[in-house]
Amino acid sequence: MDDDSISRVLIGMFGVELTEKIQKGLVSKQVAKDTIIVHEGQYVDSIPFVIEGYAKILIQHDGRSFLIHYVKPYECCVMPFAAISRNIRTSICAISGSDTLLYFIPNEKLLKWIIEYPVLHEWFYHQYETYERAMLDTIRSLLFDRLDIRLLNYLHQRAAISGKNYIPITHKEIASDMGTVREVITRTLLKLQKANKVIQHADAVEILPHNGD
Repeated sequence: MDDDSISRVLIGMFGVELTEKIQKGLVSKQVAKDTIIVHEGQYVDSIPFVIEGYAKILIQHDGRSFLIHYVKPYECCVMPFAAISRNIRTSICAISGSDTLLYFIPNEKLLKWIIEYPVLHEWFYHQYETYERAMLDTIRSLLFDRLDIRLLNYLHQRAAISGKNYIPITHKEIASDMGTVREVITRTLLKLQKANKVIQHADAVEILPHNGD
C-alpha cells in the first residue's frame, strides 16, 4: 500500500489534522515475520501501530507462550500503552506474524494527542475493549475447551486474517502459539483430519468446509 492510500485510511479514521500530525511525528519500520516488536519486561518509548501485515500478542510463562490475540492492519499493540501511561515494564510480547509495516508513535506525542483529539481517545478505548475480550476468550478456552476445539478455533482465526482456508504453517509454530509441544499438535491435527475438519499438507493446514456447506 502506498503512502497516499495509507493517508486516506488514516484520514477516514482520525481526520486530516491528526493524520498529518501522526505521519509527521512517527517512525515507520518494515519487519520480517517472527520479529520481536515488543519484549516482555521492557520499557516502551513508542506504540506500535500496524499498517500492513499483522502482529501476535502473547503472554509468556515458564518457558511457554500463549497467544492472546492478533493485531491487524490499522490496529495498535494496546498493552504497551498501559505500560507507558504508568511508566512500568510491559507484561506482553508482540511478534510479527508476517512481513509487517509498522508505525511507531512516540509516547509524549501520543499522550498529548489523546487529550487533544477525542476521536483518538475513543479509538484507544475500543482497542482496549478488543484486547480485554480476547484475553477473556483465551482464559475461557483454556479452562473449558478441549484442545481439538481450541486448535480448530486457532486455525479459523488464522484463516480470517489471510482470507484463505489454506494456511501455510508448521506444527511447531502452532505449538508455540498455543503453549504446547509439536507432538501434541501433530496428534490433534490427525484427529481433526480424521473428522474431516482439516487436511494436512507439507508445512500447511487446510480448513475444510462444514458438512452441508
